[in-house]
Amino acid sequence: MEGIQLMDFSQELSTPVESLLQPGFFDTWWLDAGDTENGQDSIPNFMSAAPASAPATVSESDSAIDLISPQILMPKHQDIPNMTVPPTPGLSLLEQLHMDQPLMEVISNKHKRGYYRCTHCPETFSNIFEYASHMDEFDIRREFKCPFPLCPWKILGLPRRPDLRRHCAIQHKDHLPADLKEMLNLKDETYPTLKCPHQYCDKIFHRKDAYNRHIAIVHEKIGSRFNKRMFQILADCPFDKESDRNRYVNTRMKSRRHSIAIAGIR
Repeated sequence: MEGIQLMDFSQELSTPVESLLQPGFFDTWWLDAGDTENGQDSIPNFMSAAPASAPATVSESDSAIDLISPQILMPKHQDIPNMTVPPTPGLSLLEQLHMDQPLMEVISNKHKRGYYRCTHCPETFSNIFEYASHMDEFDIRREFKCPFPLCPWKILGLPRRPDLRRHCAIQHKDHLPADLKEMLNLKDETYPTLKCPHQYCDKIFHRKDAYNRHIAIVHEKIGSRFNKRMFQILADCPFDKESDRNRYVNTRMKSRRHSIAIAGIR
């Protein structure tokens, strides 16, 4: 994209630039899990993209509906050899996705519910590859890249600074070091964590719409998979004491969720 330049951000960050380029710096970016919403145009310049012909050096994921969960995005130390990836001129967005093996592994292990909505037209897509192909077809290049290394949006980018800020707030707020969180104005009271109130559900959300959708589809819908399984486990429970029953049901429900996650369909 013409006119896009890497900005000198050395005066904006309290962390020295040299530290940002060291693998160890990212170890402090992955301390928790989280996601949130809302926005203000105050993204630091280091989140602006390199030229579109180069695969983005940073990564994360965001979509109009649900995204790859922050827990799945959390990399091991060896997954982050460097913050900077050498440029590969001439590659399409789709090719850049396919060439990024750690990112491809994350994508292949995540079954995404919902769809991707193009921000430039009314079209929607069932997977990230269709979306990338659509962007390639119309030569859409977006300059604001997510700074997290295991996310499609490090390659696809986001249209505007407020979009990138909102994306980081929704998907990565709890992984950001305190100084960058302050720089992005991502306050906990502005972006609260919403915990599902159901006694047998441990889901947390950082978007009110996702929270409301979860309650309606998973808990209020009597015939949901969650409720069917919960009723069956309660029927099989051998305990009469409430504390024992709660422990039994929670253990069974968690073991089910764990097996689904391993199977890659959660």
